[in-house]
Amino acid sequence: MESDVLVKLQKWAKSAGLTPEELYGKYKENYTLMQSLHPGKAENFYKDRALFMVYRDIKSARLVRAKPVDGLFIGFNVAFDVTTPIRNYALEVFRTNMEKAIREGYTDESGNPLDNRPQTGYGTKNPNFGKPLVPAFLRNSYFIGRPADSKDLKLGVLTQIGEVALKRPPLGQPVRFLANQRADEPYRRLYNSSIRTEFDLIEMPEFEKGGDEVVCEWLGKTPDPIKTTLSGLPEWHARNQADVRRLCIIEADVLYIRREPLATGNFLMVVEDETTMDMDVEGTTVFVHHEIKEQLNFGSGSKIYLVGQSGTGPGYDRTSGAVDRTITRYIVNAVGVWAIPEFRVPPEEEILLEPSEEVEP
Repeated sequence: MESDVLVKLQKWAKSAGLTPEELYGKYKENYTLMQSLHPGKAENFYKDRALFMVYRDIKSARLVRAKPVDGLFIGFNVAFDVTTPIRNYALEVFRTNMEKAIREGYTDESGNPLDNRPQTGYGTKNPNFGKPLVPAFLRNSYFIGRPADSKDLKLGVLTQIGEVALKRPPLGQPVRFLANQRADEPYRRLYNSSIRTEFDLIEMPEFEKGGDEVVCEWLGKTPDPIKTTLSGLPEWHARNQADVRRLCIIEADVLYIRREPLATGNFLMVVEDETTMDMDVEGTTVFVHHEIKEQLNFGSGSKIYLVGQSGTGPGYDRTSGAVDRTITRYIVNAVGVWAIPEFRVPPEEEILLEPSEEVEP
């Protein structure tokens, strides 16, 4: 390293929560970028500009409330647009009663949906009221982690907002990211993303280098309020269904995996455990969203840690086998699926079953 550059980077490293070597890596990236964008300049131009870009990023990060968090992500939901119901309703009003849609501010004269909410969800004046309705994305992602300056590991829930929601955190790899802590509960911390949230790979002594084995080791240490059995799923769901950030972790055996996606794009598994051995019961249905389909790298007969949200759906008439919506069936919407290495069956060794139709809730 250049000695004068190193002196500055060592001074800034503590404020950034990074090592001088990591800052030097950013400096070199900036240097190369400036060379490509501004060819033919003097060496001092590239050096000074690259160094200032490192300084600028550190200083701007200090001006926001977000703090660095270290963690290992174990699952995430699909990003969704919270304005979709508003948009669909506006389009339906325009289709059935054009005059009402325009008069009451659901759409403009061309049928484009408008934001007709006078207030935001926080009770403040909506600055976009009457303007074209723009997508507003959210994603909940789940990790085992801690503030970067702490050693207190627990479950973390990161609510990714806006454009940040379109970023998928890497699963099973230690990362550092900026987030705003909203709550510190006995068994979990709740965070919101910041506009500067990125996921940078790091090393964490608690997780060595990450991977399925390390993830499964930590999932096995899940505290009781978060973990449940399949027979205990109805009770767990009853206690937690009002919590939109709820997450349960279940150790289960895989009876069946449908390799072809359903009409919704989701994949399907059927699982059971030692607490549910009943020949007359269908088993617990698990829906796996398409963004984590690569995690289905095991075959039926494997033992897994299932990370997901409990839910309900229609059951079946045991006599006819037909869907009966008067019967409540408990399901799991997976955000992460981790095969326990010791009990993983390769996909090519699984016993294949004929796929059957499945109804999603």
